[in-house]
Amino acid sequence: MYISEIFITTTRGDILIHKKYRFDLDFDPKVIFLKKLRAVGNEHLLPHFKEDDVTFCHIKRNGLFIMAVTTCNMSPIFLVEFLTRFFLICKDFCGVVSEDAIRANVLLIYEILNEILEFGYIQLATTDKIKPYIQSDPVLVLANRSPAEEIASRLFGIETRVAPSSASSKPVVRTAVEQENRKNEIFVDVIEKMIVVITNDGLVSRMDVTGNINVKSFLSGNPVIKLAVNEDLTLAEQGKPKDFNSHVTMEQCSFHQCVRKEEFNTSRCLILNPPIGEFSAMTYRLASDPPLKPPFRLQVQEKDFDSPSRDTCLSLQLLSHIPENTEAVNIVLRIPVPGTVSGISQQLIGPDQTIELKASNKQIVWNIKKFPGGSHLNANLRLISNSGVKTRLKDIGHIVMEFEASGYTCSGIQIRYLRVFDRDQAYVPYRWIRYITVSDSYVFKL
Repeated sequence: MYISEIFITTTRGDILIHKKYRFDLDFDPKVIFLKKLRAVGNEHLLPHFKEDDVTFCHIKRNGLFIMAVTTCNMSPIFLVEFLTRFFLICKDFCGVVSEDAIRANVLLIYEILNEILEFGYIQLATTDKIKPYIQSDPVLVLANRSPAEEIASRLFGIETRVAPSSASSKPVVRTAVEQENRKNEIFVDVIEKMIVVITNDGLVSRMDVTGNINVKSFLSGNPVIKLAVNEDLTLAEQGKPKDFNSHVTMEQCSFHQCVRKEEFNTSRCLILNPPIGEFSAMTYRLASDPPLKPPFRLQVQEKDFDSPSRDTCLSLQLLSHIPENTEAVNIVLRIPVPGTVSGISQQLIGPDQTIELKASNKQIVWNIKKFPGGSHLNANLRLISNSGVKTRLKDIGHIVMEFEASGYTCSGIQIRYLRVFDRDQAYVPYRWIRYITVSDSYVFKL
């Protein structure tokens, strides 16, 4: 099985990288891909499709499409796994994979492609295997962040130290001079993604939480790392009753191949020999029983006017149940409305908020920059209708919420300690830990 071509393009259709390994195509695959991208839009483009017996498979990362094209009948999962590994290798070398980083490291990216693929056949797909053969030095490009994103990406130390947001975006692979002057640091991210469906009466009909403990090491030598999590964490086993006294109960849990688990059952401690690059030390899925408390709830009420009117007035109240010492950022609520709604007027209670009607897809978009824990926000909307049909609450579709909560995990999982042991190195490493919960699909049914 082989790959014919691979390329990286922006959502605008600009080709940043294009590498052709075989000359077995009678057409330009970039033209086909860009044509389909413009036809369906980047949000609805299928990750895998066929055109004239040619397979197209892509992943989307940071506003970039990484696409592989093959004439073989290859498994889509295999292609996605390969493209993901290619993305992670680029991230290890460049620090961050963005349009600016790709443009600044074009020669480096082509060197990586030359090493991982030979005449379309996959050869090497790990950073430590490729590193000795790469001659180009990475050009560090800092990601541009808004103030809200700066807060979300802040790294909270084990004590009271705080690292800048760009600290974890440094490339793992560095030049010899940078190796001598670099700090000995290790970054641990606990990231949880939520799929939640809340009915119109406030009941949670579905709540799935998946989490990752990601590790990125900049430590010298070959240290051993001990990473301990909650002692009250339990693993739900089939055929056994679940421990409802446990603070965190996991249905599924898997570990990276570098993790030793001999102390996990007794002290909930993982022993790691970290490889070069960023990796996921532990992946887990939370049990649904006992039910977890959703971090946000939305109350929507329809108000009637005293005088006859075709317009509809809605009162929205968004409540935050995350701890008071944390906050959510980059909150977006998308409210689909029927085509009879031609405009809106609004009254917002609270700062850093905007509401607008997107006429192209008939959605009301409520943007909130910051949302402190334990608080609530209110919005009053008037849906203006130019037709003779009055919009009712039942005519409005399901509301979808997007958010990013820093310093908070829905499961309550915590890193108790992070220790580094290396007999050959006499240094005290900088250790940084952050907790982030993001929405994968957070839906309110009306």
